[in-house]
Amino acid sequence: MSKKYIIKKIKENLGFVTMAVGIGIIVTIVLPIWGWIIVVGVTLIYVGWYLIQNHK
Repeated sequence: MSKKYIIKKIKENLGFVTMAVGIGIIVTIVLPIWGWIIVVGVTLIYVGWYLIQNHK
């Protein structure tokens, strides 16, 4: 094997590792935060709707 081929393979694998770490960070940090924001928003809408319907 040539030295250029080995360096190319290492760079490719390093790119895949970097991509996997980035996706892991997004999945573990960003998505749960957006999930909580959506849950809180839906809850506030439901509570507001309930109060409007039952407050006469």
